[in-house]
Amino acid sequence: EVIKWAIHGCVNIFFSGDQNSGKTTYTRAAVKEIDRRQAIRTLEADFELYLNNAYADKNILGTRPSERLPFPKLIELLKSSEAHTILFGETASLEHAKHLINLMLAGTKRIITTGHWPSSDELVSYFVHALGGYGNSNSDDIQAMVSRLIHLDVHCVKENDGHRHIDRITEIIPHETEETEPLYKPGIEGHLEKISHYLKLLTRKKTYYTRDIVVYEDGMYRMVNPFSDRLSGIILSNLPPDMRQ
Repeated sequence: EVIKWAIHGCVNIFFSGDQNSGKTTYTRAAVKEIDRRQAIRTLEADFELYLNNAYADKNILGTRPSERLPFPKLIELLKSSEAHTILFGETASLEHAKHLINLMLAGTKRIITTGHWPSSDELVSYFVHALGGYGNSNSDDIQAMVSRLIHLDVHCVKENDGHRHIDRITEIIPHETEETEPLYKPGIEGHLEKISHYLKLLTRKKTYYTRDIVVYEDGMYRMVNPFSDRLSGIILSNLPPDMRQ
């Protein structure tokens, strides 16, 4: 249900996990929830999704780069093709990650991709590194931008017995640049609270934080947290009126 609403709400989804953990399978399944009136474009280094075979009723065009049409040129064409959704296939290199950020910044409504990131922090770090963010004076700005573009990390696992499942769905939540200052108690206690608040702001090492929305425990899925207000707003703004009830 969480992935269903994320798809309907045009959230950027990153399926992460090891090889053969089910990332491509879950990506194919997620496409079922995309409105058939919305144009879907796939961009893969090697064709793996084969969505036209599964969804003949949807407007899908599969593409892959070639010598005559490398990634940058293909991306420019996709930008001008009024693609509503782009399935990027596997983000298998830093160069791919850079191209993917380019697509998200270009205003593509929804991006879905896969990759081998073991944690949400490493997912964000990978894209920051792709943009040359580390060791750079504006690394915090790059990290803040990346954390605003990556909405959900859907982490897939394959157990030793071969069972595959989604282990967690994690939201990447950027810290607001201008936070509302809390109300402090009067007197010395309030003064100490104010000092504590500013010390926390000063010692932050990241421009975002993560929150598990769904976790897999004892063979069952459990929703442990709601979406943030920010992501809820994105989803609601993209839902058709009849689904906003």
